Amino acid sequence: MRFLSLVVGLLSCSLTAAAPTPPVLPQELATVVSSLKPILVSVADTALPATLGDCKNAPAPCQEMGNLFAVKASFYDVTARWVSGLNTVQIDTLALNVGTNGSMHVDVAVSFDELPISLHIEGCVPAIGCKTFLDNANTCCGGRKTIKLALEATCSESFPYVGNLKLTKVEIGGSLNIMMSVLGKRFSVYDATSIAQKKVLAGVNKALQDPKKTAKLNEYIQKLYGSKIFCTKDAQTAYLATRPPRRLLRVD
Repeated sequence: MRFLSLVVGLLSCSLTAAAPTPPVLPQELATVVSSLKPILVSVADTALPATLGDCKNAPAPCQEMGNLFAVKASFYDVTARWVSGLNTVQIDTLALNVGTNGSMHVDVAVSFDELPISLHIEGCVPAIGCKTFLDNANTCCGGRKTIKLALEATCSESFPYVGNLKLTKVEIGGSLNIMMSVLGKRFSVYDATSIAQKKVLAGVNKALQDPKKTAKLNEYIQKLYGSKIFCTKDAQTAYLATRPPRRLLRVD
């Protein structure tokens, strides 16, 4: 009787200790991606700079890339020094699609309460010269902004598991229309939407080149799934084929 109890106990321990099958990470992330929003917001808060552009007198942390843009528009010279608020992102919608080789494509809509742009605008008249009309960061460009983003990433079966993050699309909802008031009348000086999208794309990708920026995401993945993951179903199948199911000891 004592021997039988010992065998049952050993079987129980064996079943309890059986490790779960390591997951196919891209497929797993595609399934649970919506629940990862808080983690991704936290990652964005540390991975993204607050500000892109000319970092002199800009809110920190700032990704230095010179003036956001400088253009001549009709009788005005418009210089945008920086855009800020990028690390205050809120995720509205999130979807992840998996490629055949374990690559990942993410479509996400994010919003910001505001994206202030530091502007310097001069009005210029030929043969007379230029005069500063505006020099602040509270004129452009309205309140809450929504941006649609597309990202690509690759999978690795060793840490860091998610890497090579690249932003491939930035689409700002509405417009970043620079408005001015002269003699009580408001008028458009320049629509900065297109050029701002290009600069945000370049600036964010520059920031994402540092693997330390995504360390928090990979540490969370390791904590959640352990150190063994697969990037494709074929890799998981091949692994399981070398590890036949454990046979239980038969007790007559």
